Amino acid sequence: MAAFLGDIAFLFGIVVAVAGLFTLHRAVADPRPKLLKIAGIVLLLAGIGTVTCTTLYYFKYHFAGDLEHPYPVMMNGKMMKEMMRERMRGGEPSIDTEEHKEHHNGD
Repeated sequence: MAAFLGDIAFLFGIVVAVAGLFTLHRAVADPRPKLLKIAGIVLLLAGIGTVTCTTLYYFKYHFAGDLEHPYPVMMNGKMMKEMMRERMRGGEPSIDTEEHKEHHNGD
């Protein structure tokens, strides 16, 4: 399931980039193309950014082994294990984190 979500996000980025290219193409025929050019450039950059980010994280999760299951496995993924190892020192939750200290500042 997680792999399909990555595919959907990737295709969404492609659609946005194509919409940007189409808008830039329409701007050529417009007598006042300034706004259309700006919109086309924004759409094109957003689409390219979405595709790039999605591809980066898709491969990051793939190589971490998180896409091997049809559903997200939060506690068995390598990334989650690394995060838990950082949080759990000596078998107990670490209370030396900034987040924990901020939580108790109100007391």
